[in-house]
Amino acid sequence: MKKSNPDILTKAKKYAFLLLKSRPRSEKELRERLEIKKIDSTIIKEVIGLLKAGKLIDDAQFAKLWIAQRLEKPFGLGKIQEELKLKGIREAIIEKQLNEIRQGYSEEEVVLETAKEKLAKDSGQDLLKAKRKIYSYLLRNGFSEDKVRECMDKL
Repeated sequence: MKKSNPDILTKAKKYAFLLLKSRPRSEKELRERLEIKKIDSTIIKEVIGLLKAGKLIDDAQFAKLWIAQRLEKPFGLGKIQEELKLKGIREAIIEKQLNEIRQGYSEEEVVLETAKEKLAKDSGQDLLKAKRKIYSYLLRNGFSEDKVRECMDKL
């Protein structure tokens, strides 16, 4: 392995720190952003290694934070799972983190509460039209079709 240029390595590290300062990132996200800057793969590997050693990037921790943040929106677990896959998080990590969340998470409650909030905002509309709109919204946000259908029946 050839020795990396210290100036380029320093610039790459500074850029990585700048990216991490704005929000946590997955290893894949960071790697892609460094590649966009046309940084040599050897230097990228070195920077990623340094950041991992310093525990500044950790895909398991990133997944946990991402899930918590997305549940506040609220997004369904299906959408969150897809987002994490796109961010390069390994399936095993995703499943582990989602399984921990499922322990105290009731998708039915979240779907029903979200639907009620949306219905209250759209109270001036025709009920059937409002329900269709809410149904689409909930599906787009990653909630399971079964739970959404049950919820719509309760509204």
